[in-house]
Amino acid sequence: DGDIVINDGDTNDRYIKFQHDNTDNYAWRLGYIGSSSNIDNKDFVIQTTGSSNTTFDNVLQLKPNTKDAIFSASVTANTFRGALEGNASTATKLATKCKLWG
Repeated sequence: DGDIVINDGDTNDRYIKFQHDNTDNYAWRLGYIGSSSNIDNKDFVIQTTGSSNTTFDNVLQLKPNTKDAIFSASVTANTFRGALEGNASTATKLATKCKLWG
């Protein structure tokens, strides 16, 4: 049996925590987490403890000011739409260097 814990602001963080076995072992939480009482300095996060039972780590971090989404691991999807940026070091390389589009 697990629990759902709601932290409604007795600290600077506001979140809902889902506990697997009434401990923080394999627990999840989502909410506004940050060291400031100013909402502009907080991130909306999804976090888990995994099997550590001690520290919550971000799985997904949403930045309200910049609208950035930061994933802590690989992202898998059937389709990606829009421009992608990043390191192409693992992409297929041309045998001969050439300049594309100009």
